[in-house]
Amino acid sequence: HHMTSINDTKKINETIHYVYEDGTKAHDDINGQPVIFTHDGERDEVTNKEHWNDWKSEKDSFDAVKSPEVAGYTPNADAIP
Repeated sequence: HHMTSINDTKKINETIHYVYEDGTKAHDDINGQPVIFTHDGERDEVTNKEHWNDWKSEKDSFDAVKSPEVAGYTPNADAIP
């Protein structure tokens, strides 16, 4: 059977919401650096069945994001991991 290479990419975004204890907005949302996952495989051109290899990424987690300064408040974390 003739096999064709196939691949797929997924971008996972991180959005951090900063809120006060009462749930109101403390700071504008911050978007962290995305994590990109890719995987490849083969498609059998006769049966149209696909075989995929495992997903891979250059990193397994988001980069840490430094907590913003909000006048009169101390963040409960210096950075969001």
